[in-house]
Amino acid sequence: MSPPRRRCPWCVLHCLVALALAPGAQADADRWYQIALDGQPAGTAQESTRRDAEGTHSHSTLQWVLQRAGQRLEMDLRVDVLEDAQGLRQQTVDGSLAGDHYRVEAIVEGQDVHLQVSTAGRRYPREAHSDGPLWGPEMVRQQTLQALQHDGDLLRFHALSEDTGAVVVMERRLLGARTLDAPFRVSEQTSTDPHPVESVLDSAGYLLESHESSPLGSMDTRRTQGPPTTAALVGAPIGLAAQIPVDATLPMPRAVQVLELMLSPRGAALDPADFTGPGQHASARADGRVGLQIERVGADEASHAAPTPAEREANALYNSDAPEIDALVQQLTTGLTDDDVRIDTLVGWVTQHLHFDPGFAIASALDVLHHRRGTCVAYATLAATLLRSAGYPARVVYGYAYAEGAFVGHAWTEVWRTGQWRAVDAALVGVGTADAARIALGRSDGHWGPLSGLDQLAQSFGRFDVAIGAYVVNGVRTDLSAQTH
Repeated sequence: MSPPRRRCPWCVLHCLVALALAPGAQADADRWYQIALDGQPAGTAQESTRRDAEGTHSHSTLQWVLQRAGQRLEMDLRVDVLEDAQGLRQQTVDGSLAGDHYRVEAIVEGQDVHLQVSTAGRRYPREAHSDGPLWGPEMVRQQTLQALQHDGDLLRFHALSEDTGAVVVMERRLLGARTLDAPFRVSEQTSTDPHPVESVLDSAGYLLESHESSPLGSMDTRRTQGPPTTAALVGAPIGLAAQIPVDATLPMPRAVQVLELMLSPRGAALDPADFTGPGQHASARADGRVGLQIERVGADEASHAAPTPAEREANALYNSDAPEIDALVQQLTTGLTDDDVRIDTLVGWVTQHLHFDPGFAIASALDVLHHRRGTCVAYATLAATLLRSAGYPARVVYGYAYAEGAFVGHAWTEVWRTGQWRAVDAALVGVGTADAARIALGRSDGHWGPLSGLDQLAQSFGRFDVAIGAYVVNGVRTDLSAQTH
């Protein structure tokens, strides 16, 4: 695949995974890969390269299959890249995430990138700029062989995210000694994910195998001698939702006003900055844990941070400019003048007219509206889009919400009105302000398409345990802090 990438498009409840593959392939040859999750066949990939007068053309395809609650979840990805001797010129990504089809077209002129992100038949232009030359897969392969000669050697370069088309900084480091005509190990990571992936490349710089840990389990990619069998690819089983069990019980979780937690890292250290935002205050402890206090969004300083233009405008995820969306909003809000009543009406419509479907993953608002089904992400996406169409800046929040003795992967919506953000939840709460029994890990303005914000989520999703220290319901504080020490 085009430049090695470490990212998982985390749909909060089901976490679809796009794996990392090495750059490029030999000219006029196919390279095939088998993907496994905890030892279970979960996907296949293929890549090829050809050269002509225009430059080097790299083509990659990926099929990823999961089984969740009896539903087959599929991700299909096709990437086409054209590069010349100076680097990347054009990149096109066609993807399907068990719901919507999306397309990201990028034309590179020097260090400027002109993008078209398309979903549900609508196209949205975007502009990006790189601080350095953008490389395609062939350039990365060549530079890897030249730059990585001795243990610890580092190659740093700019590339385009296959998920969004945004510019990312990539790093590839040699692990151990490198011998001519022998495979060698590298560590790869991006500026959007601090967790590296280790891979083994052959002597020409093509992937042999890679391994990484993810919230879904242990993920392995290995080259095969020929096309892997796909007929029997039923998909690796995953749980209905990613869960973090806790010992304490919150008797009235949807009424929690304040929640105090202690987060313990699973492996790599936690960064308090990843947990800081509207309604959340994080602090580092000397033993590596992070203390987290959560209040209902709206009262603290971060809740008064003004929305960005990207949190107002229509885009490929939030199709708030679509006539169908506008007509529905007008139908629901005509005659309503109070902001909170208008907001609750729109969120309540989503609650009442969508039904939960664990097999319908990340999709644009129009796709959700047409199908009237989906996971919590679909609920949150459509709610945010209706709110934007009604004139309220809105965004989707990814993280965890408490339910039945555990924090489960979840998504909800934040809406801006009367000078502050307010959390609403069409899937779990319905009408009214959302409770504080939730941990926000990432926010999506949708600017870069369906997978916007999921790289931020991947920083910490599934990488910590939780202990409840105290909670406040109806103004009464219950102290459980003995469990956090």
